[in-house]
Amino acid sequence: MYVKLCFQIDLKYPTILIGIFHLLFLLFRIYEIALDLYVLEEVIQFNQLTYIVLINMLQLGIIVSLFVGACRHQHVCLLPWLCFTAPIFCMATAYGTLYVATGDCIQSIINFVFIVFFWSSWYIVFKNYLSLKNTLRYSPFRGYRYSSTLKSINNEIL
Repeated sequence: MYVKLCFQIDLKYPTILIGIFHLLFLLFRIYEIALDLYVLEEVIQFNQLTYIVLINMLQLGIIVSLFVGACRHQHVCLLPWLCFTAPIFCMATAYGTLYVATGDCIQSIINFVFIVFFWSSWYIVFKNYLSLKNTLRYSPFRGYRYSSTLKSINNEIL
């Protein structure tokens, strides 16, 4: 009576989609900064401009690393994205939960949706990292057959 719908998707594709979303958010942020600088016509100091450029270049490098890790199946390249986004997502979660106290229901729902999206994307990339790390291809001792008593390796007596 019930049909069980079960299919497997390689985690490479959701990871690439997450990278595309992150890239779109970064491009929107760069556009927003440029528009603010143009409309406000403020003189920006060199250290502020350097900070803005460095942060955006760091984020771009993290996104490129995410794409490389997903496309080439290299688990190490997923680590920068995981390490740099986790604290940001923690701060966004703290901000979102503190905003509930203001009583704005609509903004609280929007914050909740974004928090769920942030952490689910982090979880997907983390699962991709674990699956790539645990494959036989990246095993440091691949090709070795261990005996249960550890007295022989590859049928050689120790």
